[in-house]
Amino acid sequence: MKFLYNDWNYWQRKINTNIHPRTRPMLLPSPVLVENERISLWVNDAYRILKKMCALKLPMHAGGFEKPSDQPDCMTLDFALCQNDEIELVEASAFPNINMLGFELETIFNCELRLNGVSIAERKKHFKDVVTNGKRVLMIDSDLFAQLTAHEFSCCEEFATIASLKSVLAKENRYAYNGNYYNRLYNRVIPFDASPKESKQLFELLENVNASSIYGHPYWRYALAKQAQNNISDTNVPHSFNITKDTPWRPNYVIKPAYGYGGKGVNLTPSRGDWNAVEGKEWLAQRTIQSAVAVHTPKGTPL
Repeated sequence: MKFLYNDWNYWQRKINTNIHPRTRPMLLPSPVLVENERISLWVNDAYRILKKMCALKLPMHAGGFEKPSDQPDCMTLDFALCQNDEIELVEASAFPNINMLGFELETIFNCELRLNGVSIAERKKHFKDVVTNGKRVLMIDSDLFAQLTAHEFSCCEEFATIASLKSVLAKENRYAYNGNYYNRLYNRVIPFDASPKESKQLFELLENVNASSIYGHPYWRYALAKQAQNNISDTNVPHSFNITKDTPWRPNYVIKPAYGYGGKGVNLTPSRGDWNAVEGKEWLAQRTIQSAVAVHTPKGTPL
């Protein structure tokens, strides 16, 4: 889960990792102090929405990929913090996010969070077990040096080898890289965000391997793209719908591409002309979320 509470939710700082040169700016989530009881309520809201997402009836094929399993192995829920300390879902996607970095930040800031009674050590172990499945792991992305979240790669080096997509081959139902073989793939490549060449490389890499060997299978990115939440009814999920030629313009709605990523294409104040320009082009509209103007921290504690 991530909570977006203002324009400064992410810092861009020059952080040195084993992957990136010192001069490369990267995104770092900024911390905010919130009471454990409030976080527990947010986690319960997230679990409820997650169960509804996973219960959706999905197609056997999406984005050219066959459905690899009954349930996605990872989900990222982005929330906005609203008035009265309530949260609303901005979007959900079946994509491996900055999990290990989140654990590192909890440790750095000594949060000692127990989410639904589960400690950070238990959550971190569970994450590693799901990703590795007891096997050697190769973690890939399309362009390592262009990623603003590359510190996640550095954090994952304790259990995975990091490689660029173009450097990996599939051989004998395994993944070959730099003279070594791996039985498990941690995929961070987003097909509809990659170049045509990179998308082709990903298809070719995955077409001859067992889908169960992949954490972050691209099928789920297509099947559970932004428009999936159109079918979720929940008090913490704002109304959304696909924009068609018969859909009239509505004020107080944002528009965004169904297969967008990282905020690309999102229009927070669309005009009638903007709305008409995307009719029938796999875009959706979502009720504007009224974000909180301030974060309530425990009494007597500085932000």
